[in-house]
Amino acid sequence: MDENVTKISQHLLKLKALSDETRLDIISLLANGPLCACDILESFKITQPTLSYHMKMLTGSNLVDSVRKGKWMHYSLNQAEFSGLIDYLGRIPKPGNRPVVRSSCCGGMDSCDSQAEQVEKP
Repeated sequence: MDENVTKISQHLLKLKALSDETRLDIISLLANGPLCACDILESFKITQPTLSYHMKMLTGSNLVDSVRKGKWMHYSLNQAEFSGLIDYLGRIPKPGNRPVVRSSCCGGMDSCDSQAEQVEKP
């Protein structure tokens, strides 16, 4: 598989893991330092199976590391993975900074632009 496609898939997995409010809240909590699952449970008033589901998403995306200590899992942020994701997002071109490839589907650029104006006007 193309290395670029693999990287994009990895970033997509991370973004999906961050697309849930509870998981974002867990990330915010872990930003203060490593925590035991029991502390996370107490902070969010969620059930253990629900926490396990969320932590599986976060550890599966490599954004969070886990270590078993006794009967409890302890979680911490994977700073290197976060840095990589932030770097990737920072390289996404801003509007107007990437050339647009025009096709001839509308008979050229003028035709596409005029059709877009007609659609926008009531």
